[in-house]
Amino acid sequence: MVKREASETNKSNPRPEARIVEISDLHLDLENYRTTPQENEAAEYDAFIRIKPQRVWGLMESLLDDGYLPTENIIVIDDGEKLIVKEGNRRVGALKIITGKLKVSTDLPDHIQKKINSKTKSELDELTRVPCNIYTPQDARAVDRIIELTHAKSESASRDNWSAISRARHSYANGGKEYGYVLISKFMKDSTKLKADTKIRWSGEYPISVLDDIMKKKEFTAIFGAKNAEELAKKYPQIDHRERLDQFLTEIGEETIGFKQIRGDALKQTLASLKDDSTAQNSKSDKRTSSAPASATSGQPAENVSLKKVGSEDSHSSSESRSSEQSATPAKKSRRPKASNDVTSVTEFMRDLEISGKGTEKLEAIRQEMLDLDLNRTPFAYAYLLRSFLEIAAKNYIMYRPGLKTTVHKPSGDEKMLMVILRDLIDEIAPPPKGPAYDALDKAAQAAVKQRSKDMHPSKIAVTSDTSYLSINGLNTAVHHGRFHIVIKDLVSEFRNLTPLIEELVRGVK
Repeated sequence: MVKREASETNKSNPRPEARIVEISDLHLDLENYRTTPQENEAAEYDAFIRIKPQRVWGLMESLLDDGYLPTENIIVIDDGEKLIVKEGNRRVGALKIITGKLKVSTDLPDHIQKKINSKTKSELDELTRVPCNIYTPQDARAVDRIIELTHAKSESASRDNWSAISRARHSYANGGKEYGYVLISKFMKDSTKLKADTKIRWSGEYPISVLDDIMKKKEFTAIFGAKNAEELAKKYPQIDHRERLDQFLTEIGEETIGFKQIRGDALKQTLASLKDDSTAQNSKSDKRTSSAPASATSGQPAENVSLKKVGSEDSHSSSESRSSEQSATPAKKSRRPKASNDVTSVTEFMRDLEISGKGTEKLEAIRQEMLDLDLNRTPFAYAYLLRSFLEIAAKNYIMYRPGLKTTVHKPSGDEKMLMVILRDLIDEIAPPPKGPAYDALDKAAQAAVKQRSKDMHPSKIAVTSDTSYLSINGLNTAVHHGRFHIVIKDLVSEFRNLTPLIEELVRGVK
């Protein structure tokens, strides 16, 4: 790249250089306000996908169907060594992926990959050049203002508005006093309990307005030994009762704590719960409390101590999980909901579900939509999504395990009913403890087969029953029957029976 001499510009109205640029010469801004700073372009685009997968897939489809429509130029700063994209990172990144110039760890949806594969070389070549407005480093403030007007004002006419946390990140980078952003950034950086995927998602979609609101209340900050929001953000993690604050921040991210819980009469109850939990010392009667909270000065978060009722660990965990619980460093355990009518435990199970392996992008998207729903208010929508989740997960499980005998199609080529697919799949992955093959096993192996069959039996009953809400017949009835209604507490109770099957179906093949 030829170094361009910085020209004198009108600071309030800089004049950029307009030209067509090869996308391979453009560098994504690794400090994009949509997410936290990333190490490289692949990591950044993976973050974009995890935060808003449907927006990314929709953008790629548009580019593949309609080409790049130069209605607005990409905004770039030439720092003398490279061209850094300041506006248009998602578009440039999508074009790089489509044309094979950028590889990400996330698998593309099949329909998008097929569209890419169907393109001719000349069609792909047309997507390798984009119109750009190129500014100098001296124009940085003016460029930032353009970006702010484009994304940060939450106007309906703007392009894919920044989320609240993206606006806070932008404000902080430009000298704003964003104490909530500082606090949540420290928490996500230091936390050893949050999954990497959760950190990435929250970096772009965290309800920071709720946190900002309650941090303005001195009775809240006082619980943690700080006189105001600024001091709390500055002192963290060296605060009183860090484990309680960490859990509270988590609950805001999970949206179990919102404006409803921190305003009006509910605020008093929330503050009282915070005070009670932060001063409790291993209360045996409180099942929410961890067995050994860390001290306030250790800087290490203790086990979760929650305002909400949390479903306890499943008593039918595998022998592997039980043995790990006895070790000094517990392994990650199942979060199967135990309470018969606890909606929160269903949400927690889906949130903590480990989805891995190939072809799981749609499962992740459906899981996120399920988490966005309020099960109390939208039971039918939840049931529809759950049925979709089971079908896609089962077919994906079979597709990437060619050694399985279970198939999706009959010998005639017709597709089997989902209930039959799931029943056959359960019988294969958790066969009954009998027969010549079972008899040939040693005692330890026989015990493992028995436990496996016992664990999976509730799921088999759940999917094949004629009366269960969450059986395939039940879900089909919910879709088609004009007078069918759902009793929430029964739905939640029956959901637990499906959890062993769900956990198995999302266990990916690497």
